[in-house]
Amino acid sequence: MDTTISLPDWFASQVEATRLHPSTKAYVVGVMTAPPQFGRRESVVVAYAEARSRYDFTSFQRIADWVLWADVWCPEFIGANREIVESIGRLSYHACYRITRGSWTVYEELADRLPAIVQELRVPLRQA
Repeated sequence: MDTTISLPDWFASQVEATRLHPSTKAYVVGVMTAPPQFGRRESVVVAYAEARSRYDFTSFQRIADWVLWADVWCPEFIGANREIVESIGRLSYHACYRITRGSWTVYEELADRLPAIVQELRVPLRQA
């Protein structure tokens, strides 16, 4: 009997108990299992400034998704800059929400609740 489980299925089971909208849960599972590319020496602040100057959806989404992923999987990497990095993530998700003219409420929920969502997601990961 093969008892292996895929990473998306495992993470979906971990996220199930969170207080997120079902579409947000699905989005988060996607981000957690296929993280956005972000250069090791790339600055989140500089990337955000560039995204703002271009008002570029893809850049805002990449930044915000990376913040979500990094803050959940490796919070020590963010360290003392957590408030700033989470603020940039929230602002980036909010920009995605505005650019889509409010049609993707996933971005609104992520923008409004990012720090709380990160905390909710870390609990099942630590217990796994």
